[in-house]
Amino acid sequence: MSNWLAILTDAFSTWHIARATGLTAYVLLFLITGGGLALSLQLVPTKIRAGFLGLHRTTAIAAAIMLLLHGSILIFDRHMAFSLADVWIPFWASHKTLEMATGIIAFYTIVALVVTSLRSVMKAIGFENWRFTHYLAFPCYLLALYHGVMLGTDSGAPAIRILYQSTASIILAMTLLRIGKSVGKRVVAGENPAR
Repeated sequence: MSNWLAILTDAFSTWHIARATGLTAYVLLFLITGGGLALSLQLVPTKIRAGFLGLHRTTAIAAAIMLLLHGSILIFDRHMAFSLADVWIPFWASHKTLEMATGIIAFYTIVALVVTSLRSVMKAIGFENWRFTHYLAFPCYLLALYHGVMLGTDSGAPAIRILYQSTASIILAMTLLRIGKSVGKRVVAGENPAR
């Protein structure tokens, strides 16, 4: 009986929960960023666009929840002894300060993205402010990527390395495609793209 208890305790250690929620949040952030790019590139067919937007919002909420769990579980880690301030205030932690801060800032950024996507808030702030706010998805994704790569104790594992490299490559390719499309529209409209 004690062997089963030891297996369960090991399987659900704070490290495992923190890493699982962190990786899940990262994948969700990748899907949100990629989904937003797919929408702006008009890769989503018109007839499923409304459903896709709903899924996009739900995924963002799920990412925020995963990040909340990811940070919260660290408070219970006996090995690192993180305080509430270490986990929720950027640049407070003495352990890998920058790497910790990037994850905390990514959390607050995704919360801002979720809140500004609520219909009532979108209406109150207007489309241009909403759009500007949603450009924060890019730094949010990059912060989360940096945080995961630099702090993830299994970041060197082949599967995790492939996850980070492939998702980052997809986001980079889609971003370059989006920039190219935007510049192309300005050139066709007769604007100087350097402005």
